[in-house]
Amino acid sequence: MDAHHIYSLPIWFDVIATVLWATSGAFFAARQGFDITGITFFSILACTGGGIIRDGIFLNNGPAAILTSPMYIVLPLIISGLVWLAGERIAPLAASNTFTSVIDAVGTGGFALYGLQLALLAKVSLPGALLVGVLNGVGGALLRDVVANRLPQFVEPGVLYGIAALTSCLAFLGLVGLLHVPATPAALVAIVIMVAIRMVAIHFDLQTKPVPWLDPKASETAA
Repeated sequence: MDAHHIYSLPIWFDVIATVLWATSGAFFAARQGFDITGITFFSILACTGGGIIRDGIFLNNGPAAILTSPMYIVLPLIISGLVWLAGERIAPLAASNTFTSVIDAVGTGGFALYGLQLALLAKVSLPGALLVGVLNGVGGALLRDVVANRLPQFVEPGVLYGIAALTSCLAFLGLVGLLHVPATPAALVAIVIMVAIRMVAIHFDLQTKPVPWLDPKASETAA
């Protein structure tokens, strides 16, 4: 597949994903009772974690995007300030599982597709590009949970998360590579698929399960 042929996603995909993940990070910190410093820190971490993993570990193509583009610092600073100032007026939104799931899904899909195409441009193999795309999508939440001393949602049994990101990347590649759909509408469809998977999973409580033949509690007791 010609990476240059499909690399035509406009920058606003990255901007919207950054805004959404910065908002998600700020809401997360606010729910934990952190002050403005904590809210700002988690807002920046949530919207740049995927890019840090992508650029610093996998593509190694120079400084991470957070250091080369001011928007990755300016946008979360603005959003953190708005969340702090709004206070109780946005509490229902911050506490809404449906709202936060939607913005996480849209942001994850946008980052996943953007990372996928950057990896293809760097001449990474298709499986490798899919790995980079998924980690670019979930990396912010991954680092957020690690710093907050929580088991990352990405690896926990539960509502579909990493699987949904992978599905959106595969859908995008199928639409562009097999059906020759232009990149932008293909990406929008892939993001809609990502959101639909998350919403259906939440509504019907569709969850991944731990290994059926191993009871973690029994293992802990035996140890």
